[in-house]
Amino acid sequence: MSDDSEIEMLLPHRGSMVLLERVTRFDPDEIECTASSHRDPANPLRHMNCLPAHAAIEYAAQAAGVHGGLLNRQLHRDAPTHKGYLAVVSNLRWHVERLDDLPGDLEIRARRTAMTAGGVAYHVQITHREQSVMSGDLVIALEAGS
Repeated sequence: MSDDSEIEMLLPHRGSMVLLERVTRFDPDEIECTASSHRDPANPLRHMNCLPAHAAIEYAAQAAGVHGGLLNRQLHRDAPTHKGYLAVVSNLRWHVERLDDLPGDLEIRARRTAMTAGGVAYHVQITHREQSVMSGDLVIALEAGS
């Protein structure tokens, strides 16, 4: 998948809030994506002329959401997208203070670590030019009946 319009179909977000540009690798347990939207002055997560490091959580959550959407698409080709919500963020480690001054693409990796009927846990890591930007764990709660 190399088109951000395909990514947009798998997320509840639209327009500039879709932060990922490309899925570079995907398998049942893991996804790797890239993004350059952190450098965009119109990035909707910017605050006071800065994109703070904590915005990386949204990049990671979107990667997890795309992973779940791709898995769902493999199992049920014509099924509607499952709705999920970021429920828990833990074990975060920050290695930068802001994202907008990183000149290259962000590499976002989400590895599924657990799955139940009610949610999915991921370990996430974001790097820039092979240097860690952020890592941590996310739990995505799945909407009942989705």
